[in-house]
Formats: sequence, C-alpha cells, structure tokens
Amino acid sequence: MYGYIRVSTIEQDTARQRADILEVANAAGLQVAKWVDEKASGVAKDRAIHALLDKIEEGDVIAVTELSRIGRSLREINDMVSQCRKRRAAIWTVNNGQHLGADMDVAAEALLFALGIGAQIERNLVIERTRSGLRAARAKGVRLGRIPGTSKLDNRAGEIQKLLAAKVSKAAVARILGVSRTTVVQWMRRHAA
Repeated sequence: MYGYIRVSTIEQDTARQRADILEVANAAGLQVAKWVDEKASGVAKDRAIHALLDKIEEGDVIAVTELSRIGRSLREINDMVSQCRKRRAAIWTVNNGQHLGADMDVAAEALLFALGIGAQIERNLVIERTRSGLRAARAKGVRLGRIPGTSKLDNRAGEIQKLLAAKVSKAAVARILGVSRTTVVQWMRRHAA
C-alpha cells in the first residue's frame, strides 16, 4: 500500500494526513510500504501522484485522506480512478473509507461523482474566498505582493555569490535555486558593485 500526502505550500505540514492514514491502516491491519509526500498546488501539472499512478500494479492501493488531495476537478479525479481500474488497483480515501478503483459498484461510482463534485466546489470556494479577501485588503489600502526593488533571491545572496565565485554558470545557478536564468541575471544587476 502507498500513502499519498499532498499539501499546497511549503509552509503547510503533512503530519496530520500521515497520522490519519496510519491510524486507519493500522486499525485495518495494513502497513504503508511507501510514502509519497508532495508539496505542490493541486493544479500543478507535474505532480508525484501522476508518476505513482504510472507505476502501480494489480492489487496496489493508494491511501489518501480525501479525494481533494489527488485532484481538484471531477474530470481529474475520474481520470485517476479510471487509471486505477485499468490496472486493477484502487484509491482508498481513509476519511470516509471508500475504495475507488477495480471493484467499484454502482453506489461507489455515485459516491465518486458526488465527492468529485464536492472537491471541485471546494476548490471554487477557496478561489472565491481568496479573491474576496484580496479585494477587501486592496479596499483598505493594503499593498499586496513583494516590496518593489526586492527579489526572492535577496535572502540567498551568500549562496549566489559563492556559486558565481566558483564559476558556476548563471543558468546552473538558476537551476540550483529553482528560479529562471532571467531572475538570476536581474538579481545580479541590482546587486552589482
């Protein structure tokens, strides 16, 4: 059994999801053989869940706390469950005890549809609340975004300078730092002596 955990930002913690999966798995006498932890937005295209779905085999189970962890739209969730069905594997949502995949009956398919719609509605509500909060903040005169003249690389100046002193190319520095080459070049221009 695989345990799949996803949070949307680096600041969020995966401990609650891991504990929930472990609690239910232990109660069922099952053991998680491999954990897949991911810190990525649900709308990101290159996610670990896709690689996991590509390697599952017959009889494998992917345990998640809830469907919204694997996908944000009904179509995406259905595609993942279909992939499991083709491989005779399953996704187990431990918070509601549903096994979705190889041996689904009509009731499970209806529940999948309802839960998928719920995940999609939840995502839309989060977007609307975020937009509403941003509108309210702007109306109060709150300045949003990064302070002008600053860079996300400012707190990594020492690291950048060491890499450049070691004759590491700008493109390689960008790859190491997880930013574009343009960001590195712009940072260098602002911090040129």
